[in-house]
Amino acid sequence: MGAATQAAFLLFSEAPALLLAPFCGAIVDTLPRARVAAAADVLAALGALVVLVLMRAGSLGAPVLLAAAAWASACNAMHWPAFVLLLRDLEFTKSAPESDGQPPGLARPGISEGGISAAAEQKTNAAAQPSSTAPTADTSTSAAKRTGMAEAAPALSMLVAPLLSAYMTQAYGLDAAFYWVFGTCALSTLLLMLHPQLWLSATKPAESATAAVTGASRMSVVSKTLRRLIADGTEAAQLLWQRRPLRNLFGLTVVGFLASGVVQVMMVPLVLATAPAVTLGWVLTLSGTGSIVGAVLLWKMGLPKSVPPHLSLLAIFAGQGMLLILCGALPNPTITLGVAFTYMLFLPALRGARQVLLERLAPAHALGRLLAIQRALLQACLPLAAMLAAPLSLALQSPLRTVPFFAAMPAPAASALFMLAGVGCVATAVAYGFSSATTRVRWRGDAP
Repeated sequence: MGAATQAAFLLFSEAPALLLAPFCGAIVDTLPRARVAAAADVLAALGALVVLVLMRAGSLGAPVLLAAAAWASACNAMHWPAFVLLLRDLEFTKSAPESDGQPPGLARPGISEGGISAAAEQKTNAAAQPSSTAPTADTSTSAAKRTGMAEAAPALSMLVAPLLSAYMTQAYGLDAAFYWVFGTCALSTLLLMLHPQLWLSATKPAESATAAVTGASRMSVVSKTLRRLIADGTEAAQLLWQRRPLRNLFGLTVVGFLASGVVQVMMVPLVLATAPAVTLGWVLTLSGTGSIVGAVLLWKMGLPKSVPPHLSLLAIFAGQGMLLILCGALPNPTITLGVAFTYMLFLPALRGARQVLLERLAPAHALGRLLAIQRALLQACLPLAAMLAAPLSLALQSPLRTVPFFAAMPAPAASALFMLAGVGCVATAVAYGFSSATTRVRWRGDAP
């Protein structure tokens, strides 16, 4: 596979999720999450089945692989927000069985999903506030614990999946990997069907103002649905534009994603310049272990109840930035291994605090769209940072040799980019803390 094909594969793996995120999120906000998650699993399995059939027929080529990557990316854009909010719905059905049976965040009568006018927004917030957005210590703790549960599974799979896939492929051939996909999709669908209150219950959304104005009663079903998805998708972008706390939260998120992309690219040259190649494997192992330990701790303990979630967020974010600065300024194997474990140890807590704030600041009926956009930003920022970090390191390598502080370092460009990413995180945390101080009433869950 040449460089052009690899670049095309990366593009087809990330672009669909980025482009479809608001519309997939709108589907998650409208339909029962269990159905959406199951549909995404089934569609992903069908895509894998097509690849398997074409592989056996000897017709597997680059176009098919690119199409399969795009298909999987679109399915993931729909599955992830549905999965995260499904955990929220499951918790709701267990803690509030005496309610109307409708998990928070699903469409409710009287809540318009279309426009974002001031009157409609106030009505939506008033309707949703009592049951789903009122922030308490218990809801903040449960949101953080749910995030830890959601983070534990992918963190564990990052360590187990390569070993399992290698064993299955060697023992049973490449077909075994496809059978594993089919089996897990079937199992997840069956598990979702064990909760009929999530699988069957749904309230039909109220007609949007846009649909009423344009004469929705005379439109075809397909045209009406497309218009609704477009209106719902643009509502999330308008929310981000109009609400300063949400803008600040997503801005900090983007900086974190970009810093993570730079670290992923620069970690290899930094480690190889200071230690044997086997150390890189230990860095990856300790990173995965730290992520699993952090996710399990967050799942069992949650965030500190005595600390507001926005302060937890900025403290962890600034601390991770300082770890990156330390790793770049003092490049040696011991510090690198310690930073790798500690950085990933606190990453689930960072995401938990971010999830708590998102559920406080955003209307419940728009959480799916905002989660989908957040996931799309992650998929866009990581390759973007990688694409920028590599040529930038090559351009800085020679000039930094003339700077006394970097001259004695084994990998000056990698160290400089580590420090730059860390400084960016610390500066963003300071700006975020100043902004949260000026809008502190909103962190208590008041309407923006």
